[in-house]
This record gives sequence, C-alpha cells and structure tokens, in this order.
Amino acid sequence: MPYTNKKNQAVNRKKHTAKQKARRISLKQKCIDYLGGECQRQSCKYKNCRQALVFHHINPEDKKFSISQAYKYDWLTIRAELDKCLLLCSNCHAEMHEFLALLDKRKYTVRYYWTNTSDTFDPLFGCGAEEMFG
Repeated sequence: MPYTNKKNQAVNRKKHTAKQKARRISLKQKCIDYLGGECQRQSCKYKNCRQALVFHHINPEDKKFSISQAYKYDWLTIRAELDKCLLLCSNCHAEMHEFLALLDKRKYTVRYYWTNTSDTFDPLFGCGAEEMFG
C-alpha cells in the first residue's frame, strides 16, 4: 500500500538508508578483520581509519565481484573473494597501482610478483622490484 503521508514516507526512507549504511559499515569491518585488520604491506601496517583501508584483488582476472558490492552475497562467498585480495591502505594501494603500471609497460606478468602473501610479504618491495627498477 502506498504511503499517503509524504512526511512518514521520507522518515521511513531515512531510517532504511541509515540501517543500510550501518550494515555496510559492519560488513566492511568484518572483512577488514578477516584480512588481519591492517595494511598488509610489511613496511606499513596502517590500521587507524577503516575508510582508508581498501581491498586489492591480487589477480583481477579471478575477480567475481568488487568487495564494495559484498553486501549482496553471503559470508562464505565473500570470504572466498577476500582470499583473493590484499588489504592495503590508500597510499600503499596507489603505490601498488603505479608499480603495476610500470610492470605492465615492461611486459612482466603481474601474477608472478603477486602470488606470495605470507607474513613477510611486502607487495612493493622484496618481490624483485629493487632489481628491476633500482
């Protein structure tokens, strides 16, 4: 049944929007916690601001959906997608994309440099970049 009172309609829309925002913030925090709660670049470890942390797919070809659209999926599907990602702060993410652009220009495959995600893994350094660009 359509709303007859425009004021109630506006109030309900605001409540719904606020609930959606709260659910998405909660889900992002859950995803951040799943990936360790801090930037995975060994020399950074940033963790102060949730909004400054982003999810970077290691291999874009394997990407089924963007983590920003994760609210549409169940947790098992989201976890499977997160396992294909690195958690980076905005600065490290920007540096990574600059590095990947350099790799692409030099005809290197990204997959070779981005498959090791151990605790000592530094996405930008320690993967052969020093020898290539040093």
